[in-house]
Amino acid sequence: MNENRTNVAIKGLFRYIEPGSPEALALEADGYEMTPWAIDMLHYEDSYATKCRIYR
Repeated sequence: MNENRTNVAIKGLFRYIEPGSPEALALEADGYEMTPWAIDMLHYEDSYATKCRIYR
């Protein structure tokens, strides 16, 4: 098993969650953090494209 893997959950991927809304506040209380993940993926596209595997 690769110890460098990270398990992430992306809430709001298919449905917008308004920052500061009760839903957003509940997610933050559960430990979720709002991040610019899509922008980060674009900045590191070469790394993701060569190091990720898709399991089906």
